[in-house]
Amino acid sequence: MSKQKRKLNNLQSKNRSKAYNKLKGYIIVILCACMVILLLKSKRRDVSLTAFTDGIHKMKESINLPAGKALRKLQAHAVSIFGYNNSISENINNGALCENGKFLLTNMTSCHPWLDCTEINTEIALGKYFGKDLTKKLQYGIWRGYNVAVQHPVMEKGKDRFGDFNENLRNYIDLQSRFVPQLVGFCNVSKSAMEFGRSYIVTEYYPRRSLGEYVRTIKYRSTTAIDRFQLAISYLEVLLFMHSQPQGPRILCDSNSLDDTLAQFLVTESNTVVLSDLDDIPLVQENKGKLARCKHQDLLSNREDIAKTYFLAPEQVKAMLKYLPNSRFSKIYGSKNTDNNDKDSGNLLDSEGRLPPYLDEKADVYKIPDVTQAILLLNIKESKLDPHKNICIEIWNSLNEIHSKCKEHTPLMRPNVKEILKAYADIIINKKDE
Repeated sequence: MSKQKRKLNNLQSKNRSKAYNKLKGYIIVILCACMVILLLKSKRRDVSLTAFTDGIHKMKESINLPAGKALRKLQAHAVSIFGYNNSISENINNGALCENGKFLLTNMTSCHPWLDCTEINTEIALGKYFGKDLTKKLQYGIWRGYNVAVQHPVMEKGKDRFGDFNENLRNYIDLQSRFVPQLVGFCNVSKSAMEFGRSYIVTEYYPRRSLGEYVRTIKYRSTTAIDRFQLAISYLEVLLFMHSQPQGPRILCDSNSLDDTLAQFLVTESNTVVLSDLDDIPLVQENKGKLARCKHQDLLSNREDIAKTYFLAPEQVKAMLKYLPNSRFSKIYGSKNTDNNDKDSGNLLDSEGRLPPYLDEKADVYKIPDVTQAILLLNIKESKLDPHKNICIEIWNSLNEIHSKCKEHTPLMRPNVKEILKAYADIIINKKDE
């Protein structure tokens, strides 16, 4: 009898052990599933972070920015922009390191003439590719021990990118300053497809890469609110430079989504940004009655991912609905937004996919709040462990009034970049170092 009891007890013990292991397995599976769900949520990139800040009370007192060397440095920079009378200079300092036609990389002792085709082909050791967009691909390079970035034009069957490459190079040459990547050299042999494949643009290499990549790094979490706000101010300075060109304002036609816009800017070691995508920055010449035209609108109008973000300025969407009534934009926004009675409606694109002239620099202004929000808050959104979260949120809330004006539906009602930059700088200039 005792043997039977022992067998029965052993059997029951085994059954309990199996049941326990089975239950433990279920629990592990459930926990893993929960972790995957949380990971996916944390990786998800919302284009608008408005929902994140909706529940935050608007600040009533001045921002409690941490005092110290970083604040004093940014205060001095803000004062240098506006001077002592809080009015911005009409001729913003372009800060070029050398005279046009020369370059000076970090640790070089003197300026060197731009590299030509022979020097590029014989003196630059090429490494791996690290980026690509519609018109170019990027490759690491080393010239005499200095890191450089080499741009190659994209060769795609049936697509003419000669014009894009030439325009990109022309703008690099014309706009050399502290607001665009430093040009190291170029080789432009684009008379035929075979030669075109041997064309290059060589620039300084920026290890922090694009603004979009940088603000999502773990390293960025260690930067202070002052550092992040400096990046936002630097972004506005680039826009001011582009909008203050002698021939007229230039607009950023490739700023079609938040990710696309952040990808256009590279972050320097001195915590500023430079505009690297210069192949579609047309002029606005209002004194001649000429608005700007952006290229490849036929491709843009069929990008559903962009249409669903609602990032574009209203006048951009209106033009696509008017002139491209059969595009994905029209299907997403609905036919009720299309003016079917307009005699000019219908496909009126030119050979490079441009719509009739319809844009000015206020289209860039409309997007400023989204970019600043990403610089200040995107990392916080993806990681709630950010120690600078509260100060960044306070800065963001303090900009609510000027940002509301940026989002005006009518372009003429929006402020210009000078006014926005002044509102940003006032936060710093008026802060006392306690």
